Amino acid sequence: IRRVHRANVENRTNGDAVIRNIPMVDQGPKGYCVPATFERCMRYMEIPADMYLLAMAGSTGLGGGTHTPTLVKSVQQEVWAAGRTFDALSGHPSFREIQRMIDSGVPILWGLHSTETFNRIANNRTTQRKSINPKDWKKTVEEESEGILKRPKPHIQDSRHICIIHGYNKETEEIAFTDSWGERYRERWISAAEAEHFSQGRCWVIKY
Repeated sequence: IRRVHRANVENRTNGDAVIRNIPMVDQGPKGYCVPATFERCMRYMEIPADMYLLAMAGSTGLGGGTHTPTLVKSVQQEVWAAGRTFDALSGHPSFREIQRMIDSGVPILWGLHSTETFNRIANNRTTQRKSINPKDWKKTVEEESEGILKRPKPHIQDSRHICIIHGYNKETEEIAFTDSWGERYRERWISAAEAEHFSQGRCWVIKY
């Protein structure tokens, strides 16, 4: 299984390293972002999971509102029973930690503040980076990140969300993430510094 997951890492000519084959689970209109995202990671690590059962375990209401500690405890038991480990990271991972886990084919469950500003940056950045030389792009990312980092961090209750960090670019110091909103949101990009700015400081990994 370790070999399979390492083989899932796609190393692109522009320096992107991205984990492929993470199942897409669309959370739909019910706001099941937490159970849908946990299902995606569990299934990727070959652990049976179902978004609706996870939603029940986490007391998720219609429109969202999962009690994450309860869901995490339930997931932990399922992960252990499948012979895997489930770890809560201490705060937001460093860029080096992200590199290490992605290189081994292990995605990171990431709690963040998915604000309007965050999504505007991610959408624009993902579109623009496709047609710009990586060296020129690095300068653009750094300049734009400086402006964002001068703004106040989101309030603790603002637009709380969870998605999956599944890639990085070492040269430009960007991270790739995938949302449980359907195929259009399978891969988006933002700088590592911006990711930390919008992070809730809550991340988890399912490992061997």
